[in-house]
Amino acid sequence: MSDFSPLRRLPLQSLPADLEPKKHRDLILSIKSLESINQIPTADFLKSTEKPAPPADPKPVAAPVPPPPAAGAWKNAIDLIPLIDPVRDAIKGVWTKHNGRIISEFGGNSALRILYEPPPEYDFRVVFTRAGSQCSTAQFLVREGRRFFFEMGGYENTTSGFSLVNGKGTKENPTRGTFVPKDGVKYVCVIEVRRNRVTALVDDKKISEWVPTMGEITTDDNWCVDVPNLIGLGNCEALTTFEAVQVREVTGKGRIRSTLATPIDPAFIRAVAAVIPEEQPQKVADKLRELNPGYDLDFTHRIEGNQVVEFKVSTQRIADVWPVRALHALRKLDLEGEGSVLADISCLRGLRLQELAISNTRVADLAALQGMPLQRLQISGTPVRDLVPLKTVPLQHLECERIATSDYSALKAVRSLKTINGQLAADFLKSSKEIWTALFDGKSLDFLRQANGWKIEKGVLVNNPENLDAGQTALDFENAEFRIRFKVKELHSLFFPARQTNRG
Repeated sequence: MSDFSPLRRLPLQSLPADLEPKKHRDLILSIKSLESINQIPTADFLKSTEKPAPPADPKPVAAPVPPPPAAGAWKNAIDLIPLIDPVRDAIKGVWTKHNGRIISEFGGNSALRILYEPPPEYDFRVVFTRAGSQCSTAQFLVREGRRFFFEMGGYENTTSGFSLVNGKGTKENPTRGTFVPKDGVKYVCVIEVRRNRVTALVDDKKISEWVPTMGEITTDDNWCVDVPNLIGLGNCEALTTFEAVQVREVTGKGRIRSTLATPIDPAFIRAVAAVIPEEQPQKVADKLRELNPGYDLDFTHRIEGNQVVEFKVSTQRIADVWPVRALHALRKLDLEGEGSVLADISCLRGLRLQELAISNTRVADLAALQGMPLQRLQISGTPVRDLVPLKTVPLQHLECERIATSDYSALKAVRSLKTINGQLAADFLKSSKEIWTALFDGKSLDFLRQANGWKIEKGVLVNNPENLDAGQTALDFENAEFRIRFKVKELHSLFFPARQTNRG
């Protein structure tokens, strides 16, 4: 452009143009509003004698920033969050899934298993944020069949490292580090499991490492994944949100499991049948221990007519129960347990049981019971929502308090039913038109996830006024109404939180 005269009529304040101080002086002075030329104050521009450089071209639009190498390397990793079902997989503590994130809410030594068996060499990555933390966040690992963990903020937010090493925790073994996650900060932790080392990196910085010369890796039975060969997450006294949980397979292929139960071993079934009845229960218990390392081998049984007809075992630390099938003459089986981790009873299909107790377990699916000659069934305190499978069962007595449904219509087809929850079946089914389902039966605290600060007095749930305690139901509910009848004495405060977000 060579003719700038049309600019005289414009109220310009800033002018980027190829002007010369002497040649265009009259033009510049005629634009009274002009404050700068080519980003130089007008007065200074007129004082200069050299032709200024032409205005720079507009800055080009920046090309998209490529993802950092770490993010690109995890592009094809296995996303483990879709595999996690907190109702089934929580070993201890309160775990939930919300908007694609896994959330752990405080509690001591909370643990969550993941139904994935890693290959010999792998990387395990989590992206997490903590709040209100007082202790550690952990990743449960497995190497050469040995279960162990890496923790950050262990021993009341003082240490990080691997445990156990030579039987010692992170505070006392050579992997000890000083990294402690800060509240409200997002971290990326990657554990590299290799044949000759295990390395922990936080935000791409190595903070701890184990090598074989440091001593043997062993399992801490007080804090571990309860199923062999699986990995998991841990949390202690913190509100921790995991927004990413991934595995990258380095050497070999891992295995995604659809259930906690392992395949039934016909050879074991035959081996038990080959020994005398007095020895059979112990063989079953030993196999249960092999499949569920946390099980303490405690059980009871009864022999009648040279056959094992009753077997009782707590499933507090038993998730895989198929070995009980070896007791082919069983008539009564009790698999209850406070804080039970049992969620799958598909292995019981085809057994000729007459009595089965699975109350307070995590069993939600009763399909395996179809056609079974059951006369008595106890499912109180379970997440069972569908009673239709019981239509083909000749039940006489059913205990189903505090289950996850108020629809008992399927039971009307069970003509053999005499009692339901201790009431005459006809009376119960008539009253069940009232949609309210009792969570508290006046006898047990099993409906609470944690019962600290609560007790039962004359059938009434009582809170200790000395403490601030919250009673959270063991079962999750959706689209539900919550009704409570209560009486207060010397009330200071009372509140009823309902979960709608990851913070409650």
